[in-house]
Amino acid sequence: MTSAPEAPVSESTRPHPGTDVFVALALLALDAVVALVAGLWSLIITDYDLFGGDNEGVSLTPVVTTLTVVSVLFLGTALLAGRRKAYVTAVVQGLAGITLLLSAVTWQAESNGDHRRPAPESGYSGPHSACRSGGDSSECLGG
Repeated sequence: MTSAPEAPVSESTRPHPGTDVFVALALLALDAVVALVAGLWSLIITDYDLFGGDNEGVSLTPVVTTLTVVSVLFLGTALLAGRRKAYVTAVVQGLAGITLLLSAVTWQAESNGDHRRPAPESGYSGPHSACRSGGDSSECLGG
């Protein structure tokens, strides 16, 4: 009895483009939920007041650390999708991971920026250095 030869099964085939787009969008929605839950959870454990209270002494480092870990997971998912030749999913996951990472780092930088020393005043001591409002010379102390 003769049998038809079986078609070789290749593990390196690309997924159907529709499937790739669907998986990319589904993972993006899951990424948004995971980032939101992780961000809110880390804000809650740091005693951050979400409703505009006094957050002066609250460190955002745990929040940034949590969001950085989540973004690294997104980038790992992008790497796995790229190895499976799901290029749309890989690009979307990569962009989501990079965006979250840059957002977390920017947020940390901005929160630390509130505590900077004021810029030094100019050393100018010319004839109009003691003027109060910049109006006429009658407002100047020396002239």
